[in-house]
Amino acid sequence: MKKSILISLIITSMFLSGCSNGGKKESSPVPDTSTSESEHSESQSSEPAQLFTLSFDANGGTGEMDPMQFAEDSRIKLPAMAFTYAEHSFEGWALSALGEVEYEDEAGFVVPDHDVTLFAKWAEVQKHTLTFDGNGGAGSMEPLTKAVGSEFALPANSFTYYRHSFVGWALSEEGEVAYANEASFTMPDEDTTLYAIWEIESGYLEVTFDAGEGEFANGKKIEKQIRLQGGAFDVYYFAPTAKYNNKVSIGWALNGQEVYSVILNEAYTFTAIYEEYDVEQLAAELVFDYSALSTNGNSLDLSFTISAGIEQVAQIDWGDNSELTEISRTDNSSRYDVRVSHDYSEFTSSSEAVTVKIYGWINDLYCPQGEGAYTAKASLVSVKTYDSITRIPYSAFRNFMLLKSFENTNVRLIEAYAFAGTWESSTDTTTMNPIESFDFSHVVSIGQRAFSYSSLKEVNLPKTITEIGNCAFDHSYDLLTATFASDCPMKILNETFIGCTSLKSLQLPNTVEELNNVCQGCNALETVNIPETVKIIGSYCFNRCNLHTLELPNGLEEIGYSAFAGLKATSLYIPLSVKVIYSFAFTGSNIANCVVIPNGVKTMGECVFSDGNSDSLRLAVPFSSDNVPEGFNEKWNYATRIGSSTETLNTLYDYKIFIRSTEGQTLRVPARSLAVLVYYYNPSDKSTEILVRRGNDVTATIQIGLLKMDGSTQSATNTLTYNLGKPLARGYLVIAIMNSAGTVPATIGFLVRYS
Repeated sequence: MKKSILISLIITSMFLSGCSNGGKKESSPVPDTSTSESEHSESQSSEPAQLFTLSFDANGGTGEMDPMQFAEDSRIKLPAMAFTYAEHSFEGWALSALGEVEYEDEAGFVVPDHDVTLFAKWAEVQKHTLTFDGNGGAGSMEPLTKAVGSEFALPANSFTYYRHSFVGWALSEEGEVAYANEASFTMPDEDTTLYAIWEIESGYLEVTFDAGEGEFANGKKIEKQIRLQGGAFDVYYFAPTAKYNNKVSIGWALNGQEVYSVILNEAYTFTAIYEEYDVEQLAAELVFDYSALSTNGNSLDLSFTISAGIEQVAQIDWGDNSELTEISRTDNSSRYDVRVSHDYSEFTSSSEAVTVKIYGWINDLYCPQGEGAYTAKASLVSVKTYDSITRIPYSAFRNFMLLKSFENTNVRLIEAYAFAGTWESSTDTTTMNPIESFDFSHVVSIGQRAFSYSSLKEVNLPKTITEIGNCAFDHSYDLLTATFASDCPMKILNETFIGCTSLKSLQLPNTVEELNNVCQGCNALETVNIPETVKIIGSYCFNRCNLHTLELPNGLEEIGYSAFAGLKATSLYIPLSVKVIYSFAFTGSNIANCVVIPNGVKTMGECVFSDGNSDSLRLAVPFSSDNVPEGFNEKWNYATRIGSSTETLNTLYDYKIFIRSTEGQTLRVPARSLAVLVYYYNPSDKSTEILVRRGNDVTATIQIGLLKMDGSTQSATNTLTYNLGKPLARGYLVIAIMNSAGTVPATIGFLVRYS
């Protein structure tokens, strides 16, 4: 009895274990007994056991699973699921198509006394979208919708970005690369965006425009562009327009200073400068001479530009009682260039002038090419612009015939040739632009030849100026004075006032470091300040000027080719800082004092003081008795006027020796304590020949003068005339002043001029 109870309990326990897990039948831990049970049944009865069929229904899925037959009460393990259903996951088996899950995959199953069909139960897999962002690149890529957990290869990148190379994909705009191109990707449990990461090509830089408090037309606060490294970048022209409430960007600042053009040496960030705008305000008034207007075609053309981001209607009052011309646009996402024309053929003027008024927030004003443009050139007398107009475009008023007055309240950028006249080389004729005055109070940038061949009488440049193009005011023959604000941040000036033959006074800023051909041919120039900041005075800088005094700044390092040719000043002090003096630097000058060439001069060109108008010029050039310093070569004979390619030297006279100390103080040395040696140095064979010796055994009167570092000397009248007795080829006359020990102090050897 106890044994049968124990067997019953074991069987019951085995059956219950197959029905655990919330009613779902799971696989039993006991081995599959379907075969042994069948054999047992056969051993109990000679009759064959009845078999029942177990079938499997995909219930929407695809694939095949073969039916199976078992005897009643057979305990089996269900086969592994072999059906598939795209984008669905298998949950288990049910006893009907819509029924609940009764059995998990490979669960235990007891065969009933009838045929059974198990239906696969499916759950739709959760999906999410994978989106691709070009992150500045152009083009598009279709988003992908994938099941969570599915693994797939990313599509090949199809975005392109000017002057960039694709590096990979990141999970944020500024993130690190997480996936390479076409890498394997597993879909996460959320929508995801992959951002293209780019690398700028070598030789290019990324510039950034920051809208600050506002935003750009696309709703972003940051816009980026790729530009050539080291190249000039026109900030104003390429900048997008930003808006902030009722304000619009009128300019861009770099490190807090407004700029219009820069050299891209690094990846700069420009920040928007805003100003309130009024779309109905008066933008410009233009006055035309009616007689000239009617004589030159009657049709008048004007052009201007409206900022991006501004919705407005510009209006033009043509001053002839006609209806206002209205300019409208539907797309305000970009700059809008307007060209309008008006016919005056039926207009009869009772006055001599016609005033045209333009209303609206426009940025610039100019006359386009064409017949109507010529009419404007021939008849425009005066212009007044108001706050919205910040730019005068390229050649806007070039070669206008009557335009003398141009008033403005907010012009910041004057582009190349804006108010220029013309010199025609083929006919050697000049057309002067009649503009006589211009208010530069707000100007930041002046383009190349903007006022070339103009009639300006004075130029006052404010501290806002950051850029002046080459030849900005060249050949403005009526210009009398030019003044920079002392704190104007200009560092380099190039050919700014060439040929301004009436210019008398030039006041340079205290920040300038390099002057290149600034005033060549300004033969009326009498005064110029050269600030202590100047390090380079370039070629032809003050060539043929009327400078009767010249003070070169301490800190000057380079004096260019023919920089002061024709100098009227009679005295010259060359600062100790000078390292290079190029050929003809002071050729044809009136210098009469003794000019000391500093010890620091390493290079000196030919004919530096040639063809002078003074017979009393003397040069003192540092020179050691036993070596020739770097840069001291055969061309020095021009610089020192000692011999030439066609001359020989026979007589040395009016000979003076000057002594100085390196500290700049007067050096007082008793004459009797020194021996003086004059010798000839031949550079072709590097031979030397003593010509004059002064010591205890020689009685000769040689003047010892005292030279201060400012170039002044104490006067003396005694001179030594010495006949060399023979001609000398091109070479050097060298003076050595020896102390009583017979050595040559390195700081007291000088080469001097002969007459």
